[in-house]
Amino acid sequence: MEELQDQETRTGVPEDSGFRFGVSGLDSLLVGGLRGGSLLVVAGHPGAGKTTLGASLCAANALEGRRCIYFSVQEPREKLYANLKRVGLDLEGLEERGLLRFVKLPLVSDGEAAREVLDEIGSEAAEYGARVVVVDSVTPILKAVRDSVKSRSVLQEFFATLPLMLNGIVVLLAEIPIIEERVELGDIEFVADTILLLTHRVEKNRLIREIIIRKARGSPLTIAKVPFAITAKGLKVYTPPNLETIPALEESKKYKLPCDVIAKYTGSLFGGTSVYISYPPDARPPRILGFILLTGFINNAKLMVITFRLPPSQIKRVIFNELVGNACPGSTIGELERYIKEKVEFLSYNPSAFSLEELYSRILFTVDKIRPDIVSFLGSDVLLFEDRSQYDLIMNLHLYFKLKGILLFNLGAHASDLEYNVYSRFADVVARYIYYRDPQEDRVRYKLYLWRVGLDPRIIPYKQLEKCNMEMASITNSCRSY
Repeated sequence: MEELQDQETRTGVPEDSGFRFGVSGLDSLLVGGLRGGSLLVVAGHPGAGKTTLGASLCAANALEGRRCIYFSVQEPREKLYANLKRVGLDLEGLEERGLLRFVKLPLVSDGEAAREVLDEIGSEAAEYGARVVVVDSVTPILKAVRDSVKSRSVLQEFFATLPLMLNGIVVLLAEIPIIEERVELGDIEFVADTILLLTHRVEKNRLIREIIIRKARGSPLTIAKVPFAITAKGLKVYTPPNLETIPALEESKKYKLPCDVIAKYTGSLFGGTSVYISYPPDARPPRILGFILLTGFINNAKLMVITFRLPPSQIKRVIFNELVGNACPGSTIGELERYIKEKVEFLSYNPSAFSLEELYSRILFTVDKIRPDIVSFLGSDVLLFEDRSQYDLIMNLHLYFKLKGILLFNLGAHASDLEYNVYSRFADVVARYIYYRDPQEDRVRYKLYLWRVGLDPRIIPYKQLEKCNMEMASITNSCRSY
């Protein structure tokens, strides 16, 4: 610690505000939350993701030339590195490049031992020239000084001073017992600049992960709780898009439609447009999936199909059979098959296996990874709305696609008026298939209620929809690029 005291303090040194969480959602949400001289506390239940967040922060800043020293009280180096590598964090590689140092700290049982550990933290950080210090976890130290007023004062003073001395940031990871929902930080809570609480709970057999922002000096916060997911690429946080940053639809890519009957009313669709297609739960119209596939095909667009009902192989076969199996001669389907192989991704998620919060994060993570031009949801009616928070997630999902300029087709059965009203409210274009009995031919037919924002609704009769099907058949019969 004496070695640390000899270093130049922050007095007169320009403040470094370039520190990062290493998680884009947190960096955008907590703007200005990590400045030189900041103390960050990350608390949570065992397995909540504290170590992943601490390591992400450590790695992100190390890669930008700010050396990080990682102090572990309980986890040995080999085990820690192996666990973090599974979520895309290569601390060993950073260590080999001289950007990171790992130090194993002993467990402490009293105030004297705790002060010795603090001295080791200070001297190691100073000797290494660290700008980022992570202590994983501070809980054993807090327990060791719990009954000593003097030791608690020393601990508070140390962690208040250390980031200032380093002109860097100090990250303290703290454990919350699994049966409790509150964190006992003692005096450190008063000197911390930012406190994040990572929680995970089970509701209806589904895991829900959330970050609660308990304190954030210098950050203009508007929300205090966000969902997150732990993926193969680390911790992912998606914050609500800022409406001011979403471009006008006309500024995005224009997509031609494979059916003039529809296009004459809607015009071309732009990236960022949300199209909601509803149909009775016991009667899905033919070629509805083919319409979406051909939209991608004639625009040579990257398409991602996400289904909540069927496995990818089955939904792929359904779409292909709607078009190619019945309409396109076997000798001329090469281009469409090639398009499906090269530019279409089929994914499935079982909503019963994920909370809506987890599903939201996984979908956005996949979208960021694949970067599609068009996304289609199949079976969105199974995503039940139970409270306002879930409504907010669906709204933010649509806004995120607008922000990214992604054309969205959202298909779902009309299972209830609530779902229909919610999805219609988010959509720029609404198409609702209505079935009826044709008394002249004694057959069940369908017509299409079609509405686009800014226009009066229109009813497209069955004969015109049949014409639309013929237009799509002619595309697949020629199977040529447009």
